[in-house]
Amino acid sequence: MTNKIIETADFLIENGFNVQDNICVFCSRTFDRWDSICVSCKEYKGVMNIIDAVDYYGKDILPL
Repeated sequence: MTNKIIETADFLIENGFNVQDNICVFCSRTFDRWDSICVSCKEYKGVMNIIDAVDYYGKDILPL
């Protein structure tokens, strides 16, 4: 693991997120890692692992 991924994981844990969850990049809804379709958007194209999404889009994607 790279330092950036570890820092992102630590940040997520400190803010109460599960690092195994997914997030919809369109509406920022978080959900269980087994779900592959966002129930809010009815979309699958924007669903990413929360660590990957924060690394790619930044912390602004999180519903804080």
